[in-house]
Amino acid sequence: MSGQTVIVGGVGEPNRAKVGSNFGLATNSITETIVESVTIAGGGFNVATSPVTLTNTAESALFYIKNNEKLPILVTSVFINTNKSVGTLTGGQPVVCIYRNPKSGSIISSAKEIVPTNSNFGSFESLAADAYEGAQGDAFGDNQGIISVPLPSRAVMPLAQFDTQVVLPNGASYGISYHPEAGSTSVDMIVGLTVIKLPEDFV
Repeated sequence: MSGQTVIVGGVGEPNRAKVGSNFGLATNSITETIVESVTIAGGGFNVATSPVTLTNTAESALFYIKNNEKLPILVTSVFINTNKSVGTLTGGQPVVCIYRNPKSGSIISSAKEIVPTNSNFGSFESLAADAYEGAQGDAFGDNQGIISVPLPSRAVMPLAQFDTQVVLPNGASYGISYHPEAGSTSVDMIVGLTVIKLPEDFV
């Protein structure tokens, strides 16, 4: 049997596996997703604004992040948390706009910094990123495309969360703006996303 590997069954003996009658190897295993694995290791982050108040229905840039890590980061979810709009709502829907690689705009030049929070509360690992929150009237400039997402009225959905898989290589950026529903005169919002650092052997 030179050159062959023989697996011998070891049922009932310590540190040995079971081999079935059909020569199948029986083992115990634990399966976890890349998101779970990286988060447990300290590479997952929550990046969110503080409460931002919008006082009219114009579109406002509220969130910006640029990846400064050497390796890509993966956006795993986006969330928009709002209080009920104040005002005489006249119909229509609020709209979230996702900006691909914005490079300029008042949200960037005014630069109100966000500090990413590690999703493993026992980890001190940080995220190398430029992350900013916006305010009423802030805007994005040069970008590579916009995705508009209409939402239901704030009266029926205070929290909107989207699972997603968006890869941000080094230097890539991601922006979120919000266009309140018609008639809104005041709405408080928190906007953000969750990300993981992609491991080197996964890229």
